[in-house]
Amino acid sequence: MNKTGLFSLIFTILFVFNVKSQKKVASILNIDANLSATSNIIQLNDNDTSYTKVVLKGAMYLPLKNNLPYFSITQSSNQPLDLKISDIVTVKVAEPTASIIKKHFGNYLTSEFELINVSGISSGKIINHFQLIPFKINNLNQVEELVSYKTNWVENLNSKLNAKSTSTFVSNSVLSTGNWYKIGVGKTGVYKIDKSLLTKMGIDVSSLDPKKIKIYGNGGNALPELNSATVLDDLKENAIKVVGESDGVFNDNDYILFYAKGSQQLTYNATSRLKYNLNNNIYSDSSFYFLNFENTNGLRIGASNTPSNIVNNTNSYDYVAIEEKNDINFIKSGREFYGQFFDITNTYNFTWNDGNFVLNDSLIASVTMAGRAYTPNFYSFNVNGISQSFTISQVGTYYLDPYANVINTVAGGANSNINSINLSVTKLSSSALAWLDKITINARRQLSITNKQFNFRDARVTGTLSTNAITYNLQNTNSEFVTIWNVSDFTQPIEVVNTNSNSSISFNYGQNNTPDEFVAMVDEDYYKPVYVSKVSNQNIHAQAPAEYLIITHPLFVSQAQRLANLHQTNENLTYQITTTEEIYNEFSSGNQDISAIRNYIKMLYTKGVNSGTNTPKFVVLLGDGSYKLKNRDINTNSCLIPSYQSINSTAPLASVTTDDFYGLMDANEGEYADGSLGSNTYKVDIGVGRLMARTVTEMNQMINKIENYYAKDDINNILAQQSNCGNTSEGTYGDWRTWVSFIADDGDKALHMNQSNKLANVLKASNPEYNQEKIYLDSYQSVSTPGGIRYPDAVSELERRMKKGALVINYTGHGGELGLTEERIVDVNSINNWSNFNKLPLMITATCEFSRFDDPERTSAGEYVMLNPKGGAVSLFTTVRVAFAETNEYLNNILFKYLFSTNLQGNKLTIGEVLKNTKADIGQATVYANFHLLGDPAVVLRYPKQKIVTTQINSDTAKLVLKDTLGALKKVILKGKIALKDSSLINTFNGIVYVTVFDKEQNISCLINQPYSATNYGSAAPTDPLIPFTFNSFKNIIYKGKSIVKNGEYSCTFIIPKDVSFVPGNAKISYYATDGIVDASGYYTNIVVGGKMANDAITDTDGPNSKLFINDIGFVEGGTTNEKPVFYANITDSSGINTIGTGIGHDIVAILDNSENNPLILNDFYEANINSYQSGQVKYQFNNLSEGNHRIKFKAWDIQNNSSESYIDFVVANSDELVLKHVLNYPNPFTTNTKFSFEHNQACTPLKVTIQIFTISGKLAKTIQTYVYCEGYRPGGIVWDGKDDYGDKLAKGVYIYKLSIQTNDNKNAEKLEKLVILN
Repeated sequence: MNKTGLFSLIFTILFVFNVKSQKKVASILNIDANLSATSNIIQLNDNDTSYTKVVLKGAMYLPLKNNLPYFSITQSSNQPLDLKISDIVTVKVAEPTASIIKKHFGNYLTSEFELINVSGISSGKIINHFQLIPFKINNLNQVEELVSYKTNWVENLNSKLNAKSTSTFVSNSVLSTGNWYKIGVGKTGVYKIDKSLLTKMGIDVSSLDPKKIKIYGNGGNALPELNSATVLDDLKENAIKVVGESDGVFNDNDYILFYAKGSQQLTYNATSRLKYNLNNNIYSDSSFYFLNFENTNGLRIGASNTPSNIVNNTNSYDYVAIEEKNDINFIKSGREFYGQFFDITNTYNFTWNDGNFVLNDSLIASVTMAGRAYTPNFYSFNVNGISQSFTISQVGTYYLDPYANVINTVAGGANSNINSINLSVTKLSSSALAWLDKITINARRQLSITNKQFNFRDARVTGTLSTNAITYNLQNTNSEFVTIWNVSDFTQPIEVVNTNSNSSISFNYGQNNTPDEFVAMVDEDYYKPVYVSKVSNQNIHAQAPAEYLIITHPLFVSQAQRLANLHQTNENLTYQITTTEEIYNEFSSGNQDISAIRNYIKMLYTKGVNSGTNTPKFVVLLGDGSYKLKNRDINTNSCLIPSYQSINSTAPLASVTTDDFYGLMDANEGEYADGSLGSNTYKVDIGVGRLMARTVTEMNQMINKIENYYAKDDINNILAQQSNCGNTSEGTYGDWRTWVSFIADDGDKALHMNQSNKLANVLKASNPEYNQEKIYLDSYQSVSTPGGIRYPDAVSELERRMKKGALVINYTGHGGELGLTEERIVDVNSINNWSNFNKLPLMITATCEFSRFDDPERTSAGEYVMLNPKGGAVSLFTTVRVAFAETNEYLNNILFKYLFSTNLQGNKLTIGEVLKNTKADIGQATVYANFHLLGDPAVVLRYPKQKIVTTQINSDTAKLVLKDTLGALKKVILKGKIALKDSSLINTFNGIVYVTVFDKEQNISCLINQPYSATNYGSAAPTDPLIPFTFNSFKNIIYKGKSIVKNGEYSCTFIIPKDVSFVPGNAKISYYATDGIVDASGYYTNIVVGGKMANDAITDTDGPNSKLFINDIGFVEGGTTNEKPVFYANITDSSGINTIGTGIGHDIVAILDNSENNPLILNDFYEANINSYQSGQVKYQFNNLSEGNHRIKFKAWDIQNNSSESYIDFVVANSDELVLKHVLNYPNPFTTNTKFSFEHNQACTPLKVTIQIFTISGKLAKTIQTYVYCEGYRPGGIVWDGKDDYGDKLAKGVYIYKLSIQTNDNKNAEKLEKLVILN
């Protein structure tokens, strides 16, 4: 089976689990043969489908320059710095490499090694950031490569970077007091509110003073995304007209007129052929206005002045119309949707029949189409006799090429039809598919009044002298009532003074350099608004800045408060909880709009920066998002809190959604927040996360996990035997907090394993206290199945890790919405089966689309990780679109740098700060905007806070290096202490320490299950052997146990197993300790194990003693269980239990149902008892066992390699059905009392037990009713003293009893038995 990218550092992408295509070997060049050994070039990819054409060691890539390599150089400071490069070393690039570089990058290279300044500001700190291009073209037209250099930072006196915010906001909202009523409008025009509508709104019209009627609103246009753009802050009062207000009473015939701006925005460009355009608001189909009837008098529409210096006149105007349907988004990404589909239907016709168009005057049509065909495809359109042909270029065959190509064509000429504008669009290529995006019409129409209101404007009479005036002449004014308003400022309309003569109206108006906008109304042709609701008082403009901003859909307010309380209690964070509805009301006039949310955050950020206190650090969004940005129906869409979508909706490589938009606070930021067009100077200022729930249940489940992540433990519960009834009883503290798991895909010449291993080695060097598990696919044996290649052992290893827990799980490789790796090491089913509620990792998935949360038609695998109520992850750093191996690796490395670093106070960073710092270092680009934090950004991972110090090993103090090598069967006594970071003893610490002693690090060679997993695949000669990828790992455990910590000190004892490798080498001791409130970790590696057997080795010839049971110690051989029983083995041995796993066949093994070829290796599931190396327990939960009889054979070895076997039989019953078995009472017969016992198949479920005793004749003599709850399947028993319901002793004889059990969901089971009473 082939995989993508065998010869190029290819995208880690997998839309679905499909067979990946192999590329041509000819497209890859042997670097060693073409370049100097000092070159940084790793690989060349001279093919059209490769993302990176030239791969350099340590380089990044510029998407807007054909992925030109560059070196990223950053330096944080309080002042702007400039970068100087010195001590440059270059090499001339040989052919054919030089030609490839010129071919792909020639347009971007200069005669110097270019330094591009992309510095910006993050959280008030200047990030001095430069991109160094490592190629140049010299004066001989040769390509030179920069292979080494030195950097020198100097003060930059010319920089314009300013960390101080200059934005201003009003201090209070008009909604803070009074009674407010919200109404909605669907289109631009003049609206009428009459008495009936006011009454419907619940207003007592009889007491209404019409002079106090006020309307507020800012129209329905989408807000600008650029932070520095001018916007209306809070709601602005609009000038209105109240007919009949002069008498101070709102009479039956009185009414309100106001001009409302709908969701279409008219734009004007004097230099364009198509001067006018109409753009729909991508977030809302409606706009909203707010009514108030109290206190001061309202603004009223005034009358215009009548200028006299007439310089021009007009009797026609610029007519604008569009046709736009938004039915389909090709790639479920971006903000562009397309309409009419050209397939079988080749022609669509459109008509605008408003009439009175000017004959032989200008008519211009703009048609935007998307076409999909593998050859150039041809089209034409005709508008009133004006024809235009156009061609759309072919799409590529690569699956990441744009789905369709888009073209805009403009044609114009003289209009030939007075009555209508008729436009037809025709697809001429039969094999093509096409979609209409938009038609825009610019025409001239007579200023002729019909029976409906209309807007008009005229660019032909604009001018620069405000003292000049224009005469507007309107014809066919047969109506007695014609009103004209100037609505150029739509919030402050001006009523035009006009002259009515015969069937015409004329008015004069001052000249402006842009066209004035007017509306003409006839009689009673007014639009009617829709009443929405009464609005509660709110005043989020008055909020004080806070470190933690919780922005929530109104559904999740109570859940938001839970989060706020959690972080206020644990980190003393100040917070603000604000709903999207509150934000929209004050910042976007009630319309859904991402810029409204950003502007709200910006307001509090500005207050914080300017005051120097409580500057927002974290924003959490409570609610799912959707690429369908208009939240028309919450049941079919999930746009509870919209996300930023790229403009592009056709190219998978150029389209992304990102929540970074909400964290970009500086004046020059916001527009093109995805990094698509020159926004690489953007630096994220705030850590933004999202809890992408659609329902209250989903949100509660995620917040349950976060709250539990912070939960403290009772040390007595930690010391006690753990319950099997749900893993919530296990406690959240444990040595899982010292584990980081690295998972890597196979294939691609071991690319992903190599990337993962390099990251692991960096962590090992910087933070050796953390234990590492490496699940690299090619190090496990693959298995061919009908569904493709699988890695069952790797799957099992990952499942074990999820059960045992980890602080961080990091995946590198291929993936998609359905899971990770082509071999399905993780899929939706496995995610939903994870049960690790108390051991939640941060999951990092450097892969493609794993968490595409904005697709309302599908729940992605990453979302399931968060939504799993029983486990999964506490948060994800994850991608939502296509990702790339090179950029993933770069981001992952920076992410890990911050993930394990501390701030100036010595505290670990929150996950929000980690992502914010990472993105600020990198700068905005589509490939990085792709990374999201699904989770709460204020969460701090459960890093152990204190340290553990080894003080003594046997007789040697552990200050330096242990003097003696510890050989096989050597008894070892470890002593240590719990300490502060300065190693001073914490003598108040009383708890438990977990000790894990690892054997020497192993060097593991991968198996080359598939040839393309070899490191030299594609470059090796046919006769050369394939070279496997190798890595080191502490794989085998010598001892794992726990000891009591008293007054900060502990001691533990164990014996080195006989199976320890003879070759001496450094082992690793890993520690974790907790008292249920505080925890600590540590390590020690100055211990050498191996060599000859210890001289004082004890002699032991007996194997371990094992006692087996299912779920609890009361289990009876042959008893009943459900499909997920917990298997226990209590093991004792005088020498200790062998768990090292290096001896052939010396593992702790369980064999289910004689399946000798599929043993369960349980070494990792063994843990020694407290303060004992001679006894311990194996605990392992089975999943989905079949109904019927089962047997487990259990085998364990001691450290002297003596073994023993034990067996246990049990019966699995379907847990969907309540099963009752083995009902009996003992003693039977009895005299004074007896005990009823039974078995069932509903472990950890409360059961109502009813026992009814009947005489032989059927008379009820006694009813016993109680509730039982047990971890296993055999309750402790119910005692009866032989008396009836009245307390009298029953006579001797034979009785019948019925024992019935019932669950909370009303499942029932019952059995009849008989008993005998002896007097």
